[in-house]
Amino acid sequence: MAQKNIVLVDLDGTLYKCNTFRKYLLWSVNYYLRRGDFRFFLILLYAGFRYFRFISHAQMKLMILKTTSHIKSDELHQFISEIDSHYDYKLAEKIEKMDGFKVLSTAAPENYVQLITKNLFFDSYLATPMPGKANKWIENIREHKVETLNELSKKVINGAGAHLDSVITDHHDDIHLMKLFDKVYLRNPDEVTINVLNKQKVKYSVL
Repeated sequence: MAQKNIVLVDLDGTLYKCNTFRKYLLWSVNYYLRRGDFRFFLILLYAGFRYFRFISHAQMKLMILKTTSHIKSDELHQFISEIDSHYDYKLAEKIEKMDGFKVLSTAAPENYVQLITKNLFFDSYLATPMPGKANKWIENIREHKVETLNELSKKVINGAGAHLDSVITDHHDDIHLMKLFDKVYLRNPDEVTINVLNKQKVKYSVL
């Protein structure tokens, strides 16, 4: 059985020209305000705790996801529509033409990532799980992205074998993934990312 080429794509700053979770935080505040729901205050409280460094980013994200986990898919589609202006259509066209098993890999939460995946041309996704869906809640970032990719390769590729062909990202946080793939593509990288990759001698192309 022939190997499947995996094309791995980052979400925030790459496929979308924004941090979608920050957009989700603001959208959630408005969602509750429109309904007169006190939970808007909880979202702002958690964000404030993070702003003053009382809690970590991961702790803030976990608390926000616990608070908003009840929001239904049809309502989340409204959020996706609102961030459409940040979608990189030119990059998407290039990715769609690539041959392979396309995976969206991101630290963003799976409640809306799974909807983005279904709406687009991706075959699967790797995202931060919603609270209660995993034995141990961990953000899908850095080294953990490698672990979730390995799990996907074993479970979803159905024994065909996975060839790590291309990874597309904007940030050096994904350097652990970059070192595994044959081809590394950067989208809108900053100077720090370029310097890190050059120092680590990671070959890349800029899309």
